[in-house]
Amino acid sequence: DNNGSVRVEVDRSGFRSRSRTKQSPMDAPSQEGGQKQMELLEKQIQYREKLEKAVLIFNNTGVSACLDYMSEEGMIDQEDSLSVAHFLLTVEGLDKRKIGELLGKDNA
Repeated sequence: DNNGSVRVEVDRSGFRSRSRTKQSPMDAPSQEGGQKQMELLEKQIQYREKLEKAVLIFNNTGVSACLDYMSEEGMIDQEDSLSVAHFLLTVEGLDKRKIGELLGKDNA
């Protein structure tokens, strides 16, 4: 039966003994839990890909197009200045000159 595992134990004298144990269904990882982890991982990968695209848009097209894209994708509320500031502060790869242009822009 290949459902068991081999347990190796070392006693105080240094001798090793092997015993075959039967794996119970409770020892196996839950398929449902594994499925949830896979879904979470896929969502993280999709978010990272969207974020990379947002960085490219920011660097090549500008902040307005980037925020429009991120808003459409549900990644940011472009009307929330704290969300925009958090994006500018924490996302790696943004062109610092473009950030400077945005911050130095005269809104009056």
